[in-house]
Amino acid sequence: MKQLALALALMPLFVFAQTGKVMDALSLNSKILNGERKFAIYLPPDYETSQRSYPVLYLLHGGGDDQTGWVQFGEVQNITDKAIREGRSTAMIIVMPDANTGRRGYFNDIKGDWRYEDFFFQELMPHIEKTYRTKKEKRYRAISGLSMGGGGTFMYALHRPDLFAAACPLSAAAGPISLEDAKTSIRRNNATATDAAIET
Repeated sequence: MKQLALALALMPLFVFAQTGKVMDALSLNSKILNGERKFAIYLPPDYETSQRSYPVLYLLHGGGDDQTGWVQFGEVQNITDKAIREGRSTAMIIVMPDANTGRRGYFNDIKGDWRYEDFFFQELMPHIEKTYRTKKEKRYRAISGLSMGGGGTFMYALHRPDLFAAACPLSAAAGPISLEDAKTSIRRNNATATDAAIET
C-alpha cells in the first residue's frame, strides 16, 4: 500500500517531466541560395508519441545570431515546454531558420544574387510542411522575430498575408532611416559594390 501511495505521489513528476525536443543543426539544400541552409526546430513533448499535426511558428533570429540563437539564448525549449505544460500555449512546432551564413538578412537582394525571401517561401516552408506534421492552413501558422528577425516578420506578413494568421515583430529593424544609412547597409552587405553602383 505504501508503494502504491508513493507511486501515485510521484506520478505528476513523470507526467510533467516530458519535454520537447530541439534539433539545432538541421539543413536543407537550397537551389535558390546555392548551398546548404541550416535551421533549428522545436518539436513538442508528445510529437514522437502522437499522430496529430501541429500549428507552426516561424521564429526569426536577430542580426549577429543564427538558427541557434533562440535555442541558446532565447531558451525556446524551456519556455515553450513550460507554457504547454501550464496550458498557456497549445503544443506547436517552432522553426528557426538561419539567415546569417555567407550573407545576412531575410530579404531578397536588389541585384537578385541573394534571394532569401524566395528561399523562405519556396523552399524552407514546403520542406517543413513535407517533413514534419504541421497543420498547413493559414489559421495554424504564425511568424515572429527579434530585431532583424522582427523586420523579416513585418515584411513577410505584409508580403504574404495569405500564409500567416498572426505576426509578432519584436523590436523590429525596419530598415535604414536615412540615405546615408542605406548606403552603409548596401556596402556592408555587398563588399564589392562601388560608390557609383550604390548611387544608382
